[in-house]
Amino acid sequence: MSTQDSTLLEVGPPKQRVLQALGSSDCVAATCAMIAGETLEEAHAWAGTKLGEPWHDCIAAAFLLSRGIWMGYGIGLVEPMVVDPEWQFSNSGKLTDQPCYMAVRSRSDPEGSHAVFWDGRVVWDPHPWAEDAEPLENYEVSDFWPLFRLPYQMKRRMAKLRLN
Repeated sequence: MSTQDSTLLEVGPPKQRVLQALGSSDCVAATCAMIAGETLEEAHAWAGTKLGEPWHDCIAAAFLLSRGIWMGYGIGLVEPMVVDPEWQFSNSGKLTDQPCYMAVRSRSDPEGSHAVFWDGRVVWDPHPWAEDAEPLENYEVSDFWPLFRLPYQMKRRMAKLRLN
């Protein structure tokens, strides 16, 4: 295993599926909690936000960083589109090899977006009506951020990160 490979987030399902409340805007917080293996309540407690209060991607990045997970350089597509999991998005990997935080077209609001977790094989959607593990082909992706584990030394420093 190369040094680069050792920092990849593990491919596979989250420890637990975290659901947002029906009708809430908690998809970003719920997706981040799912990625970090925490509850929605723990994620909101860290951010100092209330259940149902929406997060922006910058809060998502800070929360994950505080848990030793780095959101790599975001890749934005011109238009939301169905993406082939075998797509080679960089010289170093394709989607089947790389867990990602993704922004997809909302199913309830065609103009809106929704956060989900791609585990390298299937999508884990925090929406209560979504299936437990859905194929990527069921989603129109607009942006995605590859996820990496921080080396142990950096993880210890980032654990102190808090929002004020």
